[in-house]
Amino acid sequence: MLIFFNSEVQMFDDSALERDSNIWAEKRLIQLNEKELKFIFNADIIENDLGTAAYFERIDSAFNALDWWTLLAGLGH
Repeated sequence: MLIFFNSEVQMFDDSALERDSNIWAEKRLIQLNEKELKFIFNADIIENDLGTAAYFERIDSAFNALDWWTLLAGLGH
């Protein structure tokens, strides 16, 4: 699969999306400690939240909210 981001090209195998997360247990040379595993878990939660429609709706609502600052700065586009 080939994905273009401006002048960058990102390539990966189509089967990479179908792999289970347990593959890292085989590939990783050292075992991660509890703190590192917790960080990975929290980072995955954040990454999953950032791609949802609810997240974009929250951001858009906050950007277009009317308050006293709107009188000074105006509305965004």
